[in-house]
Amino acid sequence: MRKSLLFLYTLLITASCLNAAGPGAAAPEISAVNAKEEAVSLRDYAGKVVFLNFWASWCPPCRSEFPELDSLAAEYSEKDLVVIAINLDRNRSSADDFIDNYEKSSDKTTPGSRLSWNMKILFDRDNATAQAYSVPGIPASFIIGRNGGIRYKHTGFQYAFTRKWREEIDSLLAEKFVPRQEDDENAGENKGEDNDAEDEE
Repeated sequence: MRKSLLFLYTLLITASCLNAAGPGAAAPEISAVNAKEEAVSLRDYAGKVVFLNFWASWCPPCRSEFPELDSLAAEYSEKDLVVIAINLDRNRSSADDFIDNYEKSSDKTTPGSRLSWNMKILFDRDNATAQAYSVPGIPASFIIGRNGGIRYKHTGFQYAFTRKWREEIDSLLAEKFVPRQEDDENAGENKGEDNDAEDEE
């Protein structure tokens, strides 16, 4: 009996891991809104590399990471990269206060002390997007390739991560975007080649 329960528990854990959003999986659609309460979709950025980050104003590592995300967005503003920071605060006012204070900061000695607004800040009102991505903790970042697949995942924040981000982003920007309609028309051979390229990374 005990062995059967252990086997069942192992199967459940394995299934959970397989279903978790991570490198190699298709990026789940997001369910979040911008400051104007307008719904935003990943489809809006088809063909672009998306750096998707989850954060909250009460999270110390998130506060440290925030200027780095803003700098990243500004640095790649002329390239096919979109930085989306999804806030998970229970109270929207907490996030608004944090952003307002950050933007009004007059400390010119601190890099990125003023928001560049190249980063897109969204709000996950019911944590639906965080659940879809199986976010284990925050901050958490998912780098999504041009063709909609999750290619890299980072949990937590260290300043050393910022160099790795750029290396991964540059490698994805160098890849070719294959529109989904073209995939459907060329179903089979071309689509298989794209999948193989992703599997190798």
